[in-house]
Amino acid sequence: MIPFGVLSVVFLLASCTSAETQQRTVIISGEITINNQGDELRDFSGVNLSIVNTRSDTAQDTILNTNTDVDGRFSVVASLQDRGVYPLVVSRNNRVLHLANIVLAPGDTVNITGQIPDLNTSIRVNSVENTAMETYERLQRLYGRVATYAYGGRVDSDTIPGLMNQWSDYFWSLRTEYPGTYASELSSIDAIEVLEGWNDPVTMDRINQLENIPVYAPVKMIYGGHIKARMEGLDAGIKYLDDLRAQLSDNDEKISIDMRKIELLVDYNQYDKALQELESQTGRNKNDEPFQEWATSVKYELENLIPGREIPDFSIQINADETISKASMAGKYYLLEVVLLADANYQATYPDLLTMYDDVSAKNVVFYSMPLDNSQVTIDAFFEERAKSWTFSNAGSLDQSNMLDVLRIDQVPTRYLIGPDSKIISRYITHDLTGLKRDIEIIAAN
Repeated sequence: MIPFGVLSVVFLLASCTSAETQQRTVIISGEITINNQGDELRDFSGVNLSIVNTRSDTAQDTILNTNTDVDGRFSVVASLQDRGVYPLVVSRNNRVLHLANIVLAPGDTVNITGQIPDLNTSIRVNSVENTAMETYERLQRLYGRVATYAYGGRVDSDTIPGLMNQWSDYFWSLRTEYPGTYASELSSIDAIEVLEGWNDPVTMDRINQLENIPVYAPVKMIYGGHIKARMEGLDAGIKYLDDLRAQLSDNDEKISIDMRKIELLVDYNQYDKALQELESQTGRNKNDEPFQEWATSVKYELENLIPGREIPDFSIQINADETISKASMAGKYYLLEVVLLADANYQATYPDLLTMYDDVSAKNVVFYSMPLDNSQVTIDAFFEERAKSWTFSNAGSLDQSNMLDVLRIDQVPTRYLIGPDSKIISRYITHDLTGLKRDIEIIAAN
């Protein structure tokens, strides 16, 4: 006879195992019928339903692979490690009849029904998770139309904050309507991203309401520190990131927060503090190769490409008659811009650049533009109906110089405004000319 104490332990282990197994499974059942158009033979068997695991971080390849019986029915208890969206394939006689995405979650029950032919229109996937996802996707489609309309200049800009607050509320409401579902998690993230920059107090409040689960870690680290800094100052933003880092156990997430901390310091022009923090992080994350590569690039920029630093040595042959370099430009104010003339946004802002140049050309300020366009025909065509008030380099000039590497050009337009002492006044990586216009006006006034 087994002692009572041993029986109790066996029973407890069996109960735990049963509960854990249930939490790692999903019940998938349903019925796929076939319209035989008067055929008296009623055989709905042989319809195959398969769901494969496309996630690379697990050894499980197939979640579902089953065939309907003669009545068209099927029922499977499938193993499932992670909640998410998975591809569903329905086929018969090796012919694919339907492809779709389906939400699966451990502990959920999914019912799939449909009729062949016209399976694409008749198929229904019923479960709490999939109903929530349908609602979320419908919201996304509607918001996409509203955002296109609003940001396309078709509404008064004063109404945009109200619209974003309203749509953030819609996305946030899925937390109440479908609590704990995968769709509610995605919708919570959308609610924050839609509102970010329009209403900091509400956005921060919603970030603080997010549960401490991995899916929310990115949105907390991307937005939380910057919003907190805007509301309460840089120190509060840094403290938020430090506190968030202390809550996390995943090393990759900790490193991501380290990177966000550097970005926050740079955004607030705390370049020396950013360098000090970077040195500390480089030692702490010395075994992480991707971080080391990122840190090397950031360190170069902090030491060479921020306002107040001397611009690195550069040289570019603008055309057959002119080559410019750091040494040749010493003693002058000058603007270097790397652009794409085929870009409609650059074309739209070019008249404002002409006005700026006219304001400072008499002040010993020189402009140089270096197009990335590969064709000289494109460059020449740009000036067929536009004035050319300063020097533009020939096509291919950038490829033969060290400019792209030395100035870390990975976006266009990128502009550098340099002072007579060869120190960078500012760097502008945007189509928005507000910052450049402000700095040009200061030069013109002196």
